[in-house]
Amino acid sequence: MACMTTIATIRARASSLVLCIFVAGCGAQGYGGPTAAAPEAAAPASAYPTRSRADFGRVAARVEAATKSVCAERTGPARPGSCDFDFVLAVDPAAPPNAFQSRSADGRPTITLTSSLLAQLRDDDEIATVLAHEAAHHVAGHIARANDPASAEAFLLGAADAKAGGSTGGDRSTRLERARALELEADWIGAFIAERSGYAPEKGAEIFRRAAARRGSPSRMSSHPDPSRRLEVISAAVAEIHRERSAGLTPSPENAPVPLP
Repeated sequence: MACMTTIATIRARASSLVLCIFVAGCGAQGYGGPTAAAPEAAAPASAYPTRSRADFGRVAARVEAATKSVCAERTGPARPGSCDFDFVLAVDPAAPPNAFQSRSADGRPTITLTSSLLAQLRDDDEIATVLAHEAAHHVAGHIARANDPASAEAFLLGAADAKAGGSTGGDRSTRLERARALELEADWIGAFIAERSGYAPEKGAEIFRRAAARRGSPSRMSSHPDPSRRLEVISAAVAEIHRERSAGLTPSPENAPVPLP
């Protein structure tokens, strides 16, 4: 597992379509502008020590192992190497706080966390929740579904939207609804991955609670769900995980559908 690189290297080797955890980091991909979200106010060092590269590497190793397991349950042996993940910390002070999934030139799924977002995460549970969410995009095949011309989701992540020749407001609204559904699906699957990694997704979800407190509800034109809805989905996933464990099962997103509206 490669844990360190630069954002420039990632951009050079990744596919042109990425799936991000925060709207601010996805402007180049059609998510509504390149302006980064305002960093949260610095917490007292004694309460929230700065997360280090070592923290990232330790958490990423555990999330990678759990992701491979969850990924194999869904894909099986159909595509060798499709669950061979690369978790990367992009060390670039100029990069906005974000995490995203992409594909390397050889098709390997790559999960990238920027150092500026790492600095905003308060504990290992939050790091795991972010990484697991991005890995869940690959497990659910979101990039493939968005790139498939036959898929109704081919437009929803900004793919060729600017070239569509003037889509109607209703069409755009439908695409955004689908995009938000993909984010919620990644939250659901990501909670299972984080829990299987040995972390607490209900604690990691505090990143969304803080986002709600700072920015309130997102614009109707945002491709990302309201943070309160994301918290509901993660809470439901945690309840399902507990139910499955009580039933003697190994919790898996394959055992229950994501509760989407």
